[in-house]
Amino acid sequence: GDVRTSIAGALAERNAFDGRAFAVVTSGEDRPEVLDLSDCAHVPREDLAAAIGRLVRDGLRVLRLGHAGRCFGPEAARELAAAAEEGGAGSIFALSLGGAYLLKDEDYAAIVAGACRSLSSIELRACKGVGTAFCAALTQHYGAAGSANLLELQLEHVDT
Repeated sequence: GDVRTSIAGALAERNAFDGRAFAVVTSGEDRPEVLDLSDCAHVPREDLAAAIGRLVRDGLRVLRLGHAGRCFGPEAARELAAAAEEGGAGSIFALSLGGAYLLKDEDYAAIVAGACRSLSSIELRACKGVGTAFCAALTQHYGAAGSANLLELQLEHVDT
């Protein structure tokens, strides 16, 4: 996990973290529990969406994506939500997205609905489109039996 993060960070500093680097960092037999990418702007959307579902199904517990604007779209949100729902309480527990401007309010709500049994930390920074559907999903799903406890909710520079 730490080696992957170090490699990704070094490549991001050189503006060289692209789809090929992403494939290397997210492949392998060791099934990472943490994916922490400071800048994934140059990762193709379809590559990220496919990998997110696979990684969450394989045991990813923490997902931190900075500069996620171009790559984390509705497809990735759907993959994350579906994989987390399949995994139940043992699935992803922390999500941090920075600059995910492709997502709409209903995409954030879908993530909450799918991952509420495991997700206990949500951080959204500079994510446009967070609104009433997301807030309603938090209220509905985190008040339900079988949901995780929402221990941390951090919203910075979000607006609809």
